Amino acid sequence: MRSGGKVFVLAGVVLGVIAIALAAMAVMGGKEPAKQSAEQPVAKVTVVEVQRDIPAHTLLKAEDLIEVSIPEAAVDPDAVRSAATVLGQSSRIALFKGQRLSTTQLEQPGLSNLIQPGMRAMSLQVNEASLLSGLVQDEDHIDVVFKARINEVRLLGHTMGPTPEDAEFYEFKDGDGFGWVPADLAADFPGYPATGDAGSQISIRDDIKEFQALEPSVKVLVQDLRVLRVVRPGESFDSNGQPVSAPIVEGAAAPDEEQPGYLVLEVNSQQAEMISFIQDDRTTVTNKHTYQVVVRAKGDHQQVNTTGITFEILADNDQYGLPVPGSYTVPEAIPATDDADSPDEG
Repeated sequence: MRSGGKVFVLAGVVLGVIAIALAAMAVMGGKEPAKQSAEQPVAKVTVVEVQRDIPAHTLLKAEDLIEVSIPEAAVDPDAVRSAATVLGQSSRIALFKGQRLSTTQLEQPGLSNLIQPGMRAMSLQVNEASLLSGLVQDEDHIDVVFKARINEVRLLGHTMGPTPEDAEFYEFKDGDGFGWVPADLAADFPGYPATGDAGSQISIRDDIKEFQALEPSVKVLVQDLRVLRVVRPGESFDSNGQPVSAPIVEGAAAPDEEQPGYLVLEVNSQQAEMISFIQDDRTTVTNKHTYQVVVRAKGDHQQVNTTGITFEILADNDQYGLPVPGSYTVPEAIPATDDADSPDEG
């Protein structure tokens, strides 16, 4: 056979093979390829959920919990995996039916387990204003602003030495020797500028009732105190930190009876002394110390220096510029003029 004939034969064979392959592909085109392997099963793990609403700081019991299986991909890293491991513990926050437990929510019962080494727990009695109407929560950090009224007495200088301004008599020296005058007339003598005039030495005070002149003074005394527990009015706990009485429902107390609450604070020994001092119970309403709780932003632990506030600081500090009144000379009376509208004499 000639070489040209062989080429034609080979080309025919190749074309035949291609035709067979195309036919097979056409037949298989409408069919899905067989799955090479079955789907892998989804991995599941056990987590713990609560079966009822549970108040904060309540001991967890077996009947409160249930173990459920969920896909592993949906589980938080700190999720509790076994109910048996948390029995006898409590939650720092209130839990709700169906909520999953996490290890960061749990605490050992008893206040002493919450306190860091070297620190102490101490209560601060607070009213609704300092509780921010219930918005202060466990684990908040607070500052305490203290307000007091300080009894100051001005000392008037003279040749015999400083004399309190509220002394019954004031000794002065004139050309004839020594004499006595009532102390409240001392400012009328030469050498003593009128109160409020340039050169006068004064103490700005609030007049509170008769014979009282008390200087208000306000200062942020303690900062960044951790709130271990908020005890709302009427609420109480047992030695394990378990609630034994519920807070008073708003409006349940008598209108004239203010029910105090408490903030249980983590303090060092110096702060404990300060917290004790500001809670001093004075016998008179006008002298009573007061304080106000200020809540910090989450994560803010910076210590801030403040001036404190008195009337003198308000008047002397350029930031405030409180005007201080001086003496004033009353002008002479303007003589009355005849007017048609004036009532007739007689």
